[in-house]
Amino acid sequence: MSLRTVRLPSGERVGIAFTTMNRLIEIMGPAQPWIRLDERAIKSMLAPLGIHRIQVDPGLLAPSPNARPLAGTPGVARPPHRRAPRRPERRARRRPAAANRSPASPG
Repeated sequence: MSLRTVRLPSGERVGIAFTTMNRLIEIMGPAQPWIRLDERAIKSMLAPLGIHRIQVDPGLLAPSPNARPLAGTPGVARPPHRRAPRRPERRARRRPAAANRSPASPG
């Protein structure tokens, strides 16, 4: 098991937690694995990483455009990526341009 951590705009790493299943799904998606932990358990798991703050019910989580993993920083476990089944490609049928035009009338 691993906890999710994010960086604030200031660069500080924080753990994240959600107060309701709806908030978790809204931000992380319906396939996000989860377990219920109390604050003390979360803090004890984050402390060895040097993280002492928990962001509860974060609004928007987006990677920084310049984000790079720090050397020696443990990765975060992610659920496997599931691709949506491929649908047959639908293409609009176009008529040849000449077929759509009427002959020019003498003027």
